[in-house]
Amino acid sequence: IAISPLNPNLLISSAVDTRGAIVYVSTDGGNSWKNTDLGKINTNWQTGNDPSVGFDYLGNGYVMFGAFPRGNNTGESGVYLCKTSDGGASWSLPYTVIEHKGVMTDDSAFEDKYYIEADNSPASPFRGNLYTPWKRVIDSDSSTQIVVARSSDGGLTWGTPVRVSPQKSGNSLDTTFGQSFPITTTGPNGELYVAWNDGPARSIGFVRSSDGGVTFSQPTYPVQNYPTHGTARTVGTGANQSTYHVLKGTFRAETY
Repeated sequence: IAISPLNPNLLISSAVDTRGAIVYVSTDGGNSWKNTDLGKINTNWQTGNDPSVGFDYLGNGYVMFGAFPRGNNTGESGVYLCKTSDGGASWSLPYTVIEHKGVMTDDSAFEDKYYIEADNSPASPFRGNLYTPWKRVIDSDSSTQIVVARSSDGGLTWGTPVRVSPQKSGNSLDTTFGQSFPITTTGPNGELYVAWNDGPARSIGFVRSSDGGVTFSQPTYPVQNYPTHGTARTVGTGANQSTYHVLKGTFRAETY
């Protein structure tokens, strides 16, 4: 959920919704809500995966979400963004953050877990920049890596994602789906901070950028270590073997 910096009664929210990419808009401080369908990506693609929302300092609202083919495992995927400049009354067609289409191989990237952030600081030289990190998964070795992309034109176009973590193989299911659930935030002078969960290391990784997301520091390990809990489950063999943990025999533990 996000609150407009220009109007505290304007809220936008989203969720993994069985109907697709849906944004929920309230103009009365959350007392009532309007649901808007943001449309489909490509033909027969499942749209609206892992949405996130935000506002920039101008009051533009954003919904970011993923999409991939429904009912098959081709490896195709993409990350997309819809924008409103009129308080949620209307939304743009989806802008492409990144997209993988066509013939995919086991070495192709699948993008997952994308959480938008806007630099709204008056003192920042990068004010207005949009950022999103995500988890990149490679099937061939079950590896995960955290990358960060940025936009300097209000989400219309996005630069090439910058790799900010090591690529760790054999761990896409490990504890918390490998390296996953990255989040970003910005500081008062344009600093960009990225943190994520490193399941294989049982720790939190961290990097920072002082040039608006062009370059990043080397990862800091660990910010915090944590013990495992729940019951271990092991899948795969050899280099592709992964271990994850469940509670009550079913529910993923330590997911966030």
